Amino acid sequence: MVIERIKRKGRTTEILLQDGSSFFISSELFDQSGLSIEQDLSEQEIEWLKHQNELRIVKLSALRFLSKRAHTRYELGVKLKKKKYNPAVIENILDELMRDEILDDEKFAEMFFLEKVEKKRKGVNLIRKELSAKGISKDIIDKVIKIHHEEDLTKRNIVYLAEKKIKSLSYKKLEDSELRNKVVDHLLRKGFEYSDIKDVLNKNNPKFDF
Repeated sequence: MVIERIKRKGRTTEILLQDGSSFFISSELFDQSGLSIEQDLSEQEIEWLKHQNELRIVKLSALRFLSKRAHTRYELGVKLKKKKYNPAVIENILDELMRDEILDDEKFAEMFFLEKVEKKRKGVNLIRKELSAKGISKDIIDKVIKIHHEEDLTKRNIVYLAEKKIKSLSYKKLEDSELRNKVVDHLLRKGFEYSDIKDVLNKNNPKFDF
């Protein structure tokens, strides 16, 4: 099919063919392809140009998402699918970003784990659940926890959160057993192991009889 006209409109270029059909590609791709009026294109060449253009569009969209914050492969895939892009093209771009280490689930998991432990004072169980919801594999989660989990920090976080909870409940004048149960429930929801909670509270709050 012969190119009859070329309409360049900023970042987009329309290629009009003699049979009355047309297609759009990015102006960057047009410049790189060396297309010209009266050039004869096969159907395969046109499909290749359309495919390359779609890859560019999806990659640019992915990079825009990544420029705002880090994403897991799963998170980024969900956002791209919501834009109704071709699923096969999405997977190609995700694979490319993983190969180039622009997208890295393990690095994401490491940063996420450290932030949630150090700043949010969350326990391992809750962080594990949150990482899993973001599509991080069990193997990666286990590896990150094994490398970065610190028992001393876990105990300090339990002490801090327990004291804060006790203080917030002081006005209720609760019985020791009732206060203990509320503190334990709070810490369990924060993702800490019952055994760790019990050990720390026994040492720091003798009145809590487990």
